[in-house]
Amino acid sequence: MHAHYRGPKIRDKLYVALKDGSLPTPFIQQLSKDHDISYLGMNISKQHRTIVLSQPGYIKDIIEKYKPDKQYTTPHDDKLFNRPESEKSSHPVDITTYLSILMKLMFLATRTRPDTLTTVCALSTKCRNPNDADMKRLYRVIGYLDNTINLGLTCHITDLSLHAYMDASWACHADLKGHNGIMITIGHYGFPILCKSTKQKVVTRSSTEAELVCLFSGMDILLYVRRIGQFLDIPSKVALPVYQDNTSTITMAYMGKGSAQSNSKFMDLKYFWIKEQLDKGLLRLVYLDTNSMPADFFASPRTGSSFRHFKSIIMGEGT
Repeated sequence: MHAHYRGPKIRDKLYVALKDGSLPTPFIQQLSKDHDISYLGMNISKQHRTIVLSQPGYIKDIIEKYKPDKQYTTPHDDKLFNRPESEKSSHPVDITTYLSILMKLMFLATRTRPDTLTTVCALSTKCRNPNDADMKRLYRVIGYLDNTINLGLTCHITDLSLHAYMDASWACHADLKGHNGIMITIGHYGFPILCKSTKQKVVTRSSTEAELVCLFSGMDILLYVRRIGQFLDIPSKVALPVYQDNTSTITMAYMGKGSAQSNSKFMDLKYFWIKEQLDKGLLRLVYLDTNSMPADFFASPRTGSSFRHFKSIIMGEGT
């Protein structure tokens, strides 16, 4: 894209093109404290100096259709990734029904309820052969939603700077693969514009390698988001901070393969690519301890007070 078509100029050009396209006059709703807006199944409300995104009607429909046996204070237990042997021998369930519930919950988790994303993404790995135990865990998510039906994602913007948090759990699944947790926010500990919770596709040899795999995936996404920000004329003159809680990973990322002593081309590629982005000054790694790392919420099944703490940060309950 030519430089003179960025920022306000490209927006003006787009508006003129739409105006000349003889399109029907759009219906415009004005968001105010007394008037909410509904968009794509989401309710957008203005509360004081914040905007809240929620889907209480959508959640209510799920609860009424599937009727959970009880309410829960968390959507999962600490055995979410590596299940007890008793669960692995449960009877198979209808895959169509399982997928139908799962996709409804995934739609919700990826829009306004990231507090359920780790659970739903973990259960999505059971799509090929779901059993009674998997279905029971799906219903636990619904029971949690029944207990938090009015919870919304609160948007409170103080600045437009991008911040990324990336963390991984090593060898946490039954097949000893790790799990990535990635969150990109506007503002430090700000509004999450992207949350990801994904099982890693490879077995890594250490927690440091698992973190590196996560960084490789997350940095690519962050650079894409950075380009979108540039298109919207959001300043990005300084290296974007990427928060990480593993000091060995940070050291190896900056030093490259020389410190990794890797004999795998697969891992070498990641070391070199990450170092290249750091050397360009596009991104910078910043240490953040595990207890302050919100991405860990998406990398491991938090429970109890730890779940409540990170849920409050991610959902913006403290703003």
